[in-house]
Formats: sequence, C-alpha cells, structure tokens
Amino acid sequence: MKTNPHILLIDDDHIFCMIAKEMLTNAGFSVKTASNGHKGIQLLRDHPTLFDAILLDRIMPEFSGLDALHKLCLIPEIRDIPVILLTAYASDKHVETATMYGVFYILHKPIDTDALVKTLNQALRENHRKTTI
Repeated sequence: MKTNPHILLIDDDHIFCMIAKEMLTNAGFSVKTASNGHKGIQLLRDHPTLFDAILLDRIMPEFSGLDALHKLCLIPEIRDIPVILLTAYASDKHVETATMYGVFYILHKPIDTDALVKTLNQALRENHRKTTI
C-alpha cells in the first residue's frame, strides 16, 4: 500500500469538505475534493490512476452520489477504485442500489474520524490485495 494514499472526496458541502480534508490529511492521506458528481467524474477521467479511494456523498443536487456510482461502473479504468458512500440518510433501497454498484462501505453522517480512517485503510488494503493477486 502507498504512503499518503490519494483520496477523492466528492461532496457538495464545502464546510464538510474542508473539515474532512484536514482530518484525512492529518491521518496521512492526500485529499482532492470535488463539489459535485460531474466534477468528481471529470477528475477521475482526467487522472484515472491517481486516486486510491473515493469518498462520495449520496445526496447532492442535480447529480447524486448514486448517479455518480452508475457512471463509475461504466468507466473501466476507474470502476475498481473502492468507493465509500457518505450519507445522512439511506433507505433499504439506497443501500441495495449502492451495494449493486459495488460500494465498499456506507458511512453515516456525521462522520466519526476514527471510523472513516479505519474504513479507508481497510478498503485500501483489500483493493491492494485484489490488484496483486
């Protein structure tokens, strides 16, 4: 596993992004943010090998996290990047859809820093194992 893994955080809440970026940077991650799903997908298309994991807000205007997940599944170069879905609310249907799209884990907001770091590290370890087998 890389030192300073690169994380893409896609969330429309600017304050949440600033706080999450700071706590993840302090935990040893390199973090890039995108304010909506369109910008996040474009960053991934422009840099398909840069990011090691994606943190994705489920509820965003115009282009939701589930819409972004659908797009991610269609792009071969990036569809294997582990995605952690962030949400304040998830119905059984949302969980089922996210699981169908291969989400690694769903974390509920407000986000606990320790849980986020632990989940990211686990996703990175498991993805590293998949790519080295």
